[in-house]
Amino acid sequence: MSDEHFTVDGTLIEAWGGQKSFRRKDEDDGPHGGGDFHGEPRSNQTHASSTDPEARLIIGHKLTKRSGRITTGADKAYDTRHFVSTVRELGVTPHVSRR
Repeated sequence: MSDEHFTVDGTLIEAWGGQKSFRRKDEDDGPHGGGDFHGEPRSNQTHASSTDPEARLIIGHKLTKRSGRITTGADKAYDTRHFVSTVRELGVTPHVSRR
């Protein structure tokens, strides 16, 4: 790893299904269609892409080292005292969206 770039070891992720194309498998375009999943758990067992049947929901985590500082970004689901304090104890600067 260098200050100019970082590499990811692992899998090539390729799909033609965006987040908004995921729909509940048991509904057509009901109130949960179109990527509006607020407060609703979702998984590959309950949801599928309407544009790419082989696309899968994944969760990815990434730490980036920039000029000696290690940072991580997270959405508002990670805006908890426990997560922020644990990440700081590990020497990582958290960038978390506020609830």
